[in-house]
Amino acid sequence: MYVDSNIFIIAALDEGIRGERCKHIMSLIAGRKIHCTSSLLTIEETMWVVGRRVNRSEAVKTAHTLLSMPVNWTSVDESITLRAVEAYGASGMDPQDAIHLASARTAGASTILSEDSDFDKIAGIERIDSKECLERFG
Repeated sequence: MYVDSNIFIIAALDEGIRGERCKHIMSLIAGRKIHCTSSLLTIEETMWVVGRRVNRSEAVKTAHTLLSMPVNWTSVDESITLRAVEAYGASGMDPQDAIHLASARTAGASTILSEDSDFDKIAGIERIDSKECLERFG
């Protein structure tokens, strides 16, 4: 399963029910009850949002937490970038989502854990949100 950055962003910033669900998912990942992959772009996106909404120190702390988790972190290389460009052109999704989609497909993931319904339009990828993830794994 591929984890989109919004799961980690929501865990860091949302104090409501979605935040609690995403924090629980992070604990399941940390406890190796959920095996997942994500792009290193996820770290950058999470730092950017947390840094803007909280502060740089909290963004760095969050990035260190993510990097310490047993996630299969993938690099964005030329092959993934080319796949992302094609997805971007064909789907109308934003560039970051296209990179996440290309990273997921390159890693062999058929499921994306995300709160972003834009992934629902993509053939061959099942999107589950945090609530459904916890129904399955938590």
